[in-house]
Order: sequence, then structure tokens, then C-alpha cells
Amino acid sequence: MSNTKFGVMLDFSRNAVMKISELKKYCDLLKKFGYNAIYLYLEDTYEIEGEEHFGHLRGKYSKAELKEIDAYCKSINMTVIPCFQTLAHLDQIFKWPKYAEINDCDNILLCEEEKTYEFIEKMFKTFKECLSTNIAHIGMDEAFNLGLGKYLQKHGYTNRNEIMSKHLKRVLEIANKYGYECTIWSDMFFHPVSKGVLNLKQVDFNKLDEIKPLIPENVTLCYWDYYNEPEVIYDTYIKMHKYLTDKVCFAGGLWRWQGFAPHNERSIKFTKSAMRDCRKNGVSNVFFTSWGDGGSETSFYAILPALLCAVEFYNGNENMPSIKAKFKELTGCDFNAFMKLDKLNTRKHKYDTECKYDIFNDPFIGLFDYCLDGADDYYKKLTKTLKSAGKHAGEYEYVFKSASALADLLSVKSEIGIKTRKAYIEKDVETLKNIANVVYPKIFRKLEAFLTAFENQWFTENKPFGFDIQHLRIGGLKQRLVYCQKTLKRYIAGEIDVIPELEEPVLPFTSNDKRVGIIQYTAISSPSGPY
Repeated sequence: MSNTKFGVMLDFSRNAVMKISELKKYCDLLKKFGYNAIYLYLEDTYEIEGEEHFGHLRGKYSKAELKEIDAYCKSINMTVIPCFQTLAHLDQIFKWPKYAEINDCDNILLCEEEKTYEFIEKMFKTFKECLSTNIAHIGMDEAFNLGLGKYLQKHGYTNRNEIMSKHLKRVLEIANKYGYECTIWSDMFFHPVSKGVLNLKQVDFNKLDEIKPLIPENVTLCYWDYYNEPEVIYDTYIKMHKYLTDKVCFAGGLWRWQGFAPHNERSIKFTKSAMRDCRKNGVSNVFFTSWGDGGSETSFYAILPALLCAVEFYNGNENMPSIKAKFKELTGCDFNAFMKLDKLNTRKHKYDTECKYDIFNDPFIGLFDYCLDGADDYYKKLTKTLKSAGKHAGEYEYVFKSASALADLLSVKSEIGIKTRKAYIEKDVETLKNIANVVYPKIFRKLEAFLTAFENQWFTENKPFGFDIQHLRIGGLKQRLVYCQKTLKRYIAGEIDVIPELEEPVLPFTSNDKRVGIIQYTAISSPSGPY
């Protein structure tokens, strides 16, 4: 892989921004595994001179820190590649009134506005000053409402592809000025082909010839896919990309964006298929995303098994015993122990966000009570499993302490709503007394223990900025639990005759007892949010 870029993209834009010392350590480990590039995903978490509001209070990397990261990576023969946004995904900057003038709608920049391109030029200028690479990943993805806000008011309705093509041309002119070769996510071009989803049954292959002229010669299309296992899907989409351009790279996904736990099994399974087809089709430039959607609660080290498997699969080694032995050699840790972290997310469904549902599910509202049967016992056993696994995790034992503390909390908290509602309906006052006076105090103790362990995990790896969100969420959960306990006591004492929330039936959130991949805690805790 000496002539290719084989990297990992670290998401430092969703609360967690890794400390410089920890990032150096992480790069050392990636180098050992066989990676030669690190992609820094920075929406607004980097310094732009003269833009003091950009990334303010978000833990952004200063220009000095970016230079330090680059210098260190050069010393170990790794390339630092900036991943930044030049069209959409700029939610955080638009919280500041000063950026309203370059906002089309949602999180999208206002195209064909000169101030927008002056702003984008500052982005390129910053990275040119701080990083030694001539490669930049400039985003351009998921701008679904492009042209439907201020742009529509100024220019009238314009075809989205036309707006995209003009905007990309302007951005590439700026990039060329600073000597950059640019990569973009390909999905904005492929939406008309596959109706916005990677489903071959919905692909209109006839539209490829319509799209081809829209793609500049001097840009690389990045085909990203984190959701498929069948090889035919990867093979077909790679061929479709190569039909459009000979400049194609691939981005897979190492799942750490589903709440408090990873999905290594899912990542490994999907990556194996993807790497087979990348090898088959000669796609040599590959990287793996580690998004932090929903708050970046999962440790960056939780995905180590998938990180190593990705390299080995790309190199043609699919022998799991040899990969596990190499993992032990390189990390000093047990591969199977790390895989136990997945179990926080796989109590009932193979690929979901189980523990995040279960921690934020409200005891009185109970949106997910319908599928929590048996959860307490599951988490009780899992607590022991994770504590034991942590003993084989070496320096990363703190990750398992956080995970086991969460499981321990859920072993008493998960079914509290089910038990409360049942006792309330049956007017079982003795059980309600036990819940209020015995179970709730246990929950509070275990919640405090989890928060302590979670804080330790976060502050070991990351800057403090962003954990305020976790404090607000967990603090809000605690206050809600206080309310529920207090209300139960008032009901038991005869101060109130009914608890309105418990009078309501529990309805299935989805049909067939399925969940829907929700990662926003407000959508889990209440139908009244988000607020």
C-alpha cells in the first residue's frame, strides 16, 4: 500500500475532539495496524483566522495544533488529510447570527454568493498553512434542500444538479489556487440514479450518461457505503463510479455512531465484502469513517477489532485466527474481549442502539417499554461479562469500566417503567413502595457510578468541550427520575389520585417489534421533543 492512501477518518465534529496527545497515540496504533493516512473530519472544529465564532467553545484545533499533528504524522510516515465541508453539514456555525448571510437553508451554504466563496477560501488557506498534504476532502454531501431557501428567493427555482455543478466548479477553482486535489462524497450525483438510497432495485442506469458531464475531471468521487453486506452491491456501485470517472476512492464505515457502544461485528462483516470488491476492481485509495453521530459517546478505541480487520481484509487476509493473534501482538489485548462491547447494542436486535434506548427510555412515558422484557436480567449478566473482558483489555480497561457501569445501571433501570405501570394498574401499593424506596435509590447510585466512569473515558481521550451535552442529557435523565420517584411517593401517600402518564397505554413504536436506528436521545425519551 506504499503508493496508496489507506486511512481512517476520525470525526471530531460531533462533540468529541481528541486531545493532541491521544491523537498521536492513536496514530501510532494505526501505523502499527498498517494505515498510512489519517483523515481529520472537521466541520467547524479548526481555527480560521479572523473568524472567532467559527468553532467557538467547540474544542477546535488551533493552527498551532494542526501543525503539531501534521509534523508528528510526518515523522511516522503518515499523511494528514483534512475533511471539511464546503456545501452542507455546517449546522454549528449557523447557530451564530453572523453566518446567516451565507446560509441557504438548513445546514447548507448559500451558493452563487460571493461572501460564501470568500469564506470557503479561508478554509483552504488555513489547511494550506497548517498541513503538508495537497489532498483535501471537501464534502459536498447530503445537501438535500439545496437551492430551496435564500437561493430560491434570490434566483428562483433551479435544478439541484445545476446549482451543485456551478458551486463545485467555483470551489475547485479556489482549491486549484492553493494546489489541492479534491475528493467529494458522490451521493449528491447518485441521488437521481438510485432515488437517494443504495438499493440496486431502484437504480436507473440510463441516467448515468446524464450525470457524467456534471463531474469535473479534476475531482475524485468517494463512494461511501456502511450499510451493505452483499458483494454484488459494492461491485456494481464501484463499476458505476468508474463508468463516470477513473478517479474513485471508497469509504467504509466502522460503526461507533450508535450510542454508547460499537458495532464491530457489523463493521467486520460489511467491510469484508467491500474490501473484496475494492481489490477486484482496483480501488486502491480506501478509508474508513468513524462517525460520532448523536454525541460521540463511544470510545475511539472501541472499534479496534474492526480497524485491524479492515487492513487485513484489504490485503487479502480473511483468516480470523491469524487476525486475532496479530491483534494480541500489536495491542497486547484480547480480540474477543473487545468484541464483547457490541453486546450493549445487541440485546434484542442484531444491529441497533439498544443501550441508548434503554438508558433514556422514560419510566412513565415508556416509548420503548413494549420491547424491554427481560432487559434487566440481560444487563445483569452483561455487567459481569464486561468486567471480566476488561481484565483482558490492557490500557483500555477504562473503556470497559464505562461499558460495565452502563450495563449495571441498565440492570435495574431498564424495566422500571414496565414494573411501575403493572403495579399501578393492579393497585399493588407494596410493589410501588418497593420501587420508590428501594429500586430508585439503587438507580441513582448506579447512574452516578456510570457518569463517573463515562467522564473518565471521555476526558482520557478528548478535550472537555462537548461533554457539556452529556452532562445535560444525563442530568436531565436524573432529574426526570427524581420526578418519577417523587410522584410515586405522592401517589402512595394519597396526595394524588392518579398518575396521568401511567393511565396511557404503551403502543409499539414500530411494527413487528423492530426498532428504527434512533440515536437522538430526545426522540427516545419523549414524543414531545426535540426541544
